[in-house]
Amino acid sequence: MSNAFLSRNGNRALGLRLLRWLSREDALLELPPIPPAAVPLTLNDLQRTLIGLGALVGVPGLFFGMGLIVRWRRGRYR
Repeated sequence: MSNAFLSRNGNRALGLRLLRWLSREDALLELPPIPPAAVPLTLNDLQRTLIGLGALVGVPGLFFGMGLIVRWRRGRYR
């Protein structure tokens, strides 16, 4: 096992289990269960549009509004 492939497909778990087995800490070689596959996210057209508008208009608008509030508050105390 090389370092480049240590974190892929459970190689780290396999390597650690093999070392424990070779040092006779474990009687049998056990591997952890395979994690379940990720469930794909399905969005309809309206949901995709709302997420896109939120990213393109909502987030920049939020920062712009916060900038205006900071500018207004700083101008008040001069």
